[in-house]
Amino acid sequence: MGVEFKHDLPVDGNDFARILREGGLLSKSTHRHCVRFSPALVIEEHEILEAVDIIKHSLIEMTKLND
Repeated sequence: MGVEFKHDLPVDGNDFARILREGGLLSKSTHRHCVRFSPALVIEEHEILEAVDIIKHSLIEMTKLND
């Protein structure tokens, strides 16, 4: 599971992985334009909701960087 960014953007998967890390969520940028998520095999609903919130805020930060 992951996210792929357009290849012609000034920001890339490395930027997104860094922003996610600063928000408290570890991920792995792959092939420069993709970010892979590897959640634990045992995860609780509140942890998923927290991760979704971090991803949402990180995408907002990516939009600011892209402008």
